Amino acid sequence: LDADDPESEVVLRLEREPFEVLRMGSYVGSCLALGGIQSYSAPAVLLDINKQVIYARDRRGHVLGRQVLAISDTDHLVCFDVYPASASERLQELFWEYDWAFAEALGVELYDPEAPEEADGYHGSVRFVLAHDWWRDHAVQPL
Repeated sequence: LDADDPESEVVLRLEREPFEVLRMGSYVGSCLALGGIQSYSAPAVLLDINKQVIYARDRRGHVLGRQVLAISDTDHLVCFDVYPASASERLQELFWEYDWAFAEALGVELYDPEAPEEADGYHGSVRFVLAHDWWRDHAVQPL
């Protein structure tokens, strides 16, 4: 990233602060925001250990983007779309690099929605732990 660009010092991190997790829709203007049509999903990500949110923040701590990740029953890391939809290609690449490294650190494979054995999708394989429902966004194959 360009040194003059506020994105030049981007930090991606698994969010641990509960109130920050709950803001995941508000930061990027998605349907998961408070009052949004899928707002119940943010508490689901907070409550269920198999679901996490990753934020990309600039050097001032402002959120540049976010991604939800989940572990499936088949021990795959399911990676969802990066938000906002207007995130730069370079920012999306940083998330994918994070996803690959995170899967490797966990000792799991990345979920491949294009794989023949995944014809039915991941929907039934990402379980609820404490939550009773959540918005199942599009699973994507990292670059």
